[in-house]
Amino acid sequence: MSKKNNNNPFFDLLGMLLIPAIVFSIVVSIDPSNAKTEKQVSQTYEISSFEVEEKESIIIESTSIIDPEIEFESIKEMDSEVSSDSDLQNSTSVEATVDTPEQSYSAILTAADVPLYTGVDEVILNGGNSTFTAAELKYDGVGWAVYGNLDNWNRVTTMDAMVTPNMYDTGTDADGRILPTGWKKSEQNAGNPEQLNRGHLLADVLGGSGEDWRNLVTLYRNANYPTMYFAAEDIVKTAIQHGSVVRYRVTPIFVGEELMCEGMHIMAKSVTDNSVDLNVYVFNEPTDDID
Repeated sequence: MSKKNNNNPFFDLLGMLLIPAIVFSIVVSIDPSNAKTEKQVSQTYEISSFEVEEKESIIIESTSIIDPEIEFESIKEMDSEVSSDSDLQNSTSVEATVDTPEQSYSAILTAADVPLYTGVDEVILNGGNSTFTAAELKYDGVGWAVYGNLDNWNRVTTMDAMVTPNMYDTGTDADGRILPTGWKKSEQNAGNPEQLNRGHLLADVLGGSGEDWRNLVTLYRNANYPTMYFAAEDIVKTAIQHGSVVRYRVTPIFVGEELMCEGMHIMAKSVTDNSVDLNVYVFNEPTDDID
């Protein structure tokens, strides 16, 4: 048995009005959350964008800032490269100079070449002939003396001079306050075989300073006088007294880290005549017969 449709027109109209309202309320309730979400997304994007820009900025800035130590190392490397190039040029120049007859510097005796001491105070080297080069013998009309710098152990190194008549007897006595390496205070009497002297590389009679540490070396008394005096100093002194100009060099020879020299390599050659030409090694050894 079928039922009769009892739909009320009032309810139908009410339903038609309620449905749009419900939909509207749902949309309204959803929009704020969507807007909030979109706002959050927008903020997140802005922050992320800012962070990216900030990182890019930091990276750019970091590349423009050089760490001082890194910069210093770079400078050292740069200097090293420049120095290497300079050394290469210099070595080429030196080799070229060595190959020419007038090399810039003559040979000096080394510790490995020191003659064996046999009780003789001096040994003649190269037949008594000096090995000065033509460049070293060049005389410009002016006398001069150059003392080499002290080495790492404060030892004297060398003395080079062009001794002229005007330099005769213009030097000074050794300053007693100077204690050259190897010096030890000893009794100043003739009976002490190890009596020590402050020996001039360039003698005071030849214009040498007794107040410059670089010109004073510890010598046994007999090595200073009479050996060194008669082996070289007196010869040069006599030459300049007679008007000669003499190229002169004295080089103490040290072995290893010893503070007292084994001896001295002495060369001299007159540049204005043929009066002097010597090449000698003086031993720095004590003897028992000191006067």
